[in-house]
Amino acid sequence: MDACALNCNIPQDAVIPMTQLESVIILLKHCEEMKRQESRLRICTFIVVVGFATVYLMQHVIHTSADDARCKPAEMSRPQVTEYPGTDLKVHYESKPYVHLTTPQSCLLDKPMEFLHWENNQGMALMKSFTYDKSNGSLIVPQAGRYFVYVGMTFRKSKEIMHVPIHMMVNKYSDSYRKYVPVMEVSDVISNGTEGNHIRTVYTGQILELKNKDHLRVWISAETYEVIDCRSEKYNYFGAFFL
Repeated sequence: MDACALNCNIPQDAVIPMTQLESVIILLKHCEEMKRQESRLRICTFIVVVGFATVYLMQHVIHTSADDARCKPAEMSRPQVTEYPGTDLKVHYESKPYVHLTTPQSCLLDKPMEFLHWENNQGMALMKSFTYDKSNGSLIVPQAGRYFVYVGMTFRKSKEIMHVPIHMMVNKYSDSYRKYVPVMEVSDVISNGTEGNHIRTVYTGQILELKNKDHLRVWISAETYEVIDCRSEKYNYFGAFFL
């Protein structure tokens, strides 16, 4: 009876009703279930992201492989650079025919001729495979092919002369044609004017298709011949090189 009396004396607000306790338990269970669902959602999201990334990478690899496969025929069709064991590109081109002639200081003769005389083995003159015929001032082509042929001349007149016409040509002789024909030509004039205008440099260059043993030589008019500037071998030159 005393124990019952003690129990009966407990305040009512200190006792949690049964219905409220059940609600708390249900709420806790609900929170735990929400956490589990959130964890599953995160795992699913991670799996989806990884899947998309894998698919993207696979497609990229497939497209790259396909592009490489399409490019291979084009790469195979490109002209291949010939390798020369033990040599570089400079040595390769130096092995081709070339010539660079200059004029000596005594380039002028008492009487103008149909051709110019050149220096082929001294000073700045260079020559490989070509032949220089001193009897007629011509270069003899060593092999058939395309050549870049060039000529540059410097002319200087006295101030007393009003003007001097300049006319220069490169002529070619071929066994099939049997006479010299012009293949390059340039014209100019030296006129009086401001100081220094009494000197004029003319130049011409061109790619020519030449045959073996073709002859090339420079021709200038008589008026032009008299005003050639022979003070330096740098002023006048005639050359060609195989392409």
